[in-house]
Amino acid sequence: MKTTREDITQVYVSTFNRAPDAKGLEYWYETDLAIEQISSSFFDQSETKEMYPTTMNNTTFVEAIYNNVFNHAPDEDGLKYWSGELDNEAISRSNMILAIGNGATGKDKEILDNKTEVGLYHAGRMLNDLDKATDIMSGVNETEESVTTAKDIINTLSNFNLTKSKDKIVAGFLDDTIEGDALSIEQTYTTGDSVDGGDGDDTLKLTLGIGGSDPIASVKNIETIELTSLNPTQNHTINISNWTDVENIKITNTAAATLISNANYEFKSIFINGLSETAIQSVEVNDDIFNSSYDTLYLTLSEASPSAIARVGVANSDTEGVIEKYKISSKDNSGTILGENVSGVSLSTVNNVSSVYIYGDSDLKLLTDGGTDITRVDASSLEAGLEYISTGQSGTDILGGTKRDDITSLYPNDTIDGGKGADLISLKAVTQTQQTIKYNNLGDSGTTTASADNIIGFETTVDKLSFEKLGAGDTNNFYNSSSIASSVETAVAKANSGELKGHTYGFYSNIGDSFLIIDGDGDGKADQAIILSGVTLFEAGDII
Repeated sequence: MKTTREDITQVYVSTFNRAPDAKGLEYWYETDLAIEQISSSFFDQSETKEMYPTTMNNTTFVEAIYNNVFNHAPDEDGLKYWSGELDNEAISRSNMILAIGNGATGKDKEILDNKTEVGLYHAGRMLNDLDKATDIMSGVNETEESVTTAKDIINTLSNFNLTKSKDKIVAGFLDDTIEGDALSIEQTYTTGDSVDGGDGDDTLKLTLGIGGSDPIASVKNIETIELTSLNPTQNHTINISNWTDVENIKITNTAAATLISNANYEFKSIFINGLSETAIQSVEVNDDIFNSSYDTLYLTLSEASPSAIARVGVANSDTEGVIEKYKISSKDNSGTILGENVSGVSLSTVNNVSSVYIYGDSDLKLLTDGGTDITRVDASSLEAGLEYISTGQSGTDILGGTKRDDITSLYPNDTIDGGKGADLISLKAVTQTQQTIKYNNLGDSGTTTASADNIIGFETTVDKLSFEKLGAGDTNNFYNSSSIASSVETAVAKANSGELKGHTYGFYSNIGDSFLIIDGDGDGKADQAIILSGVTLFEAGDII
């Protein structure tokens, strides 16, 4: 097992009573030596020889190590035991240091743990001054307050934030946050800046203002970029041609277009927060580097105003190494399908995308301009409704959310499962080409005008209704009523009066709209109803 930075830091604290310097800690970490070898090697260093000369007796040595590790002298028994072990050469001084730390309990362990935490933070902030490393450790004890105070001092010594000058920031192994101002008169994110997040899960926070230039800066090893606008009506353009290894981008408080241009690496996720009603927000991603091992882009739309649309474009590239899946989260957005002002996401130039998955708690409008290869749109995990017009020209499996969906099918071979809720499903493919609507569970459609699905454009003998778990419709379980029903409620009442008994499906015609009533459990009562707008004829063969 590889020796950890924590193990090495504990040896620094125990041996020198100081935080490790960044260069020293990284040197020993990269050696891949066992912790016993590292501790032994410390005694070959001039710093150790000066602190613990060969003329120092073992009693004095044990007292020094106890004070380094625990901030107090050893008790009589401990001093006698460890001095005796060293006198008898039963243990080396380097291994005795490890043993004391590993055996710490109670308050002593809390002190050592706190010193180790502070030491790691010191090295992680890329500090190398040994005198300051000693001073910082002098105030650390068993309390959390001492840790906080030490870290505050470290923060004053190491500033990773951007300045108006040309910056070169190299962070360490911690989860660092770097801040700056961009696109403003007082901007600190400027051309020539170089930001390297190093190891850890790092974040670069840029506040977008007004009046500045669009710089070209070098950013790498930063896992998350957060862009927050001070002016939600401003059109921001960010050139990120020199960004590498950025996985996530978060855009907040911009109503006008935000353009992320020249991206030449793979995003894992895009987070768009706080779009206003007039927003048209654009994020363009060049997908040339997407490869077969990672082909999914995660997109979150959060706290958007009604009618706000986030536009995410993936630049066309070759047919290899492209984004194939989107996973979209709709969270805390204001618009609704019923209000006809639902906020949404527009995926443009997505010719290579095959699947879109949607989840969250808010109604969502999905636009897929150019998504001719899409074969699946799955909102079955969306605890809200989906508004969608199909674009997959070879046929798409469309699964709605758990509430009202508004789905329009434009192409043959589309299969639609609206799920629960009073769905509006429009079939608009070229005539004489089959489109299928699936019902897998009783109650996917309600039994009232307000709760029943409404299907528009259904072609008898061409399109199909699939009741997978109920069995196919045939002359034995299909009932074609000769009576007219003026509403869902009327059709349900007729079915429940005994007309549907012995049948699974009952069709009730009307001028304009007709109704299909389903008794899935065989009790002679309606379990769900479907409105068939404009349909006057319906046959058993229309059910599969």
